[in-house]
Amino acid sequence: MFACRYDGKRYDCGSKEGYVQATIELALRDAGLSATVRGALQERHKPPRQVFVEQKLHSAASA
Repeated sequence: MFACRYDGKRYDCGSKEGYVQATIELALRDAGLSATVRGALQERHKPPRQVFVEQKLHSAASA
């Protein structure tokens, strides 16, 4: 058995979720990618716009 002690964060890149998490976290640390990745994440995290539809009520008198 081989082992190595280290200080730092461990990523489970054997799973899709772990791979994506590692990629995003490392991209956010990179000076050249940080602003672009942060902007893309913020854009995806915006709450959906609410669309209000005006309903016109027709009275029996106007028909």
